[in-house]
Amino acid sequence: MATNPPSSLLSTLRLIALAATLLGSGSLISSFLFYKNALLTGGIVLEFAPNDAAFQPDITPIVAFADYQKQKFIASPDSAFGADNMLLGQRLRIKYDPVNPANFRLDTPLGMWGRGVIRLLYGLVPFLVLSFILAGKSKRAPVQPRPSARSQSIKPAHLIRHKNTPPAQSGVVRRMR
Repeated sequence: MATNPPSSLLSTLRLIALAATLLGSGSLISSFLFYKNALLTGGIVLEFAPNDAAFQPDITPIVAFADYQKQKFIASPDSAFGADNMLLGQRLRIKYDPVNPANFRLDTPLGMWGRGVIRLLYGLVPFLVLSFILAGKSKRAPVQPRPSARSQSIKPAHLIRHKNTPPAQSGVVRRMR
């Protein structure tokens, strides 16, 4: 017999998912700032190294490139996303940080934005699912009609509805305007 979790637990989980979404958005903002400030250059894939990062390809390319000052660098990109179909000796476009050229990313949509988007989705998907569950559980109170403005005169319908009122001899006196 399955029971539904209380809405307070779901609200708490939704709050945690919101926090994870906000933390994940930091990585996406970092990707945006990197993209805005990075310089474009060409590189050559020298070899492949094993990659143990979660949810990324098993291998990452080791790339050689030269920065704007003609200094040579050999390093692996920040993220291995977008490196699935690369071959040894393949030329590719990369974007690197001019302050720290060893910090670079592949100039592909997955290479630039993949890690940021995935970290954002870690929190956003549970947040949306929990929000829909809570929205389905919430029951709105029925709308009550607004009271009408009272008129100063008694209408015949009012008298007919109250024909079973106690007589004045019973001790209960009804005051009427």
